[in-house]
Amino acid sequence: MFLTVPSVTGSQWVLWPFLTVTLFISILLLSWLPSDASTPATLSYVSRHHSFLSNHTPLTAHLVATRSQRRTSAIRGASLTTNQFVGTVVRVLDGDTIEVLHEGRGERVRLANIDCPEKSQAFGNRAKQFTSELAFGREVTVQIIGSDRNKRTIGEVRLLDGTSLNRELVHAGFAWWYRAYSHDQSLEDLEREAIAAKRGLWEDPHSIPPWEFRKSKKSPPAVGDVNN
Repeated sequence: MFLTVPSVTGSQWVLWPFLTVTLFISILLLSWLPSDASTPATLSYVSRHHSFLSNHTPLTAHLVATRSQRRTSAIRGASLTTNQFVGTVVRVLDGDTIEVLHEGRGERVRLANIDCPEKSQAFGNRAKQFTSELAFGREVTVQIIGSDRNKRTIGEVRLLDGTSLNRELVHAGFAWWYRAYSHDQSLEDLEREAIAAKRGLWEDPHSIPPWEFRKSKKSPPAVGDVNN
């Protein structure tokens, strides 16, 4: 049995080398595309500067579009599962509470798993100053953990170099490990190191944890102290 070869005209034979070279260039183009090729700006660039290939090789346009859709879907999926945002610290209220610019407004963020002295406590202002020196006016990443009854965002705040502001406060002796709301044993280790080195508030062996300080402030005065 013989195979039947379709007849090809002379003009079609002339086009074969051109189409082969075009397909080869198309493959090179796909491998050259940067990792952000899914962005509108990149696709626009490809459209403008490689319109000849797009017009003459529909396969190229299809492959670029497919790759774009695949990458875009992956990015959207990541944004749904990554519960964080990046913004500039515009205000420091105290050692463990800051405001971060997010979507055009200052979002109040309470640092998770730690508790700094209240401003009216010893080392309260020192804790606030420490946080200001590390974060005020700088861009940070807030990893959202939840929110509290005061509608503050609870989260871990990381500086540009990846350092955790929460952990730095404990390590420097300007915050307690908030053991009532945290199971992070590594923070307990940092607290023990600060105690051993007598850093920050641990200079005073009788420092009162802020949760106890707040509780004492809420307690009603004794009968004999009402008029004093």
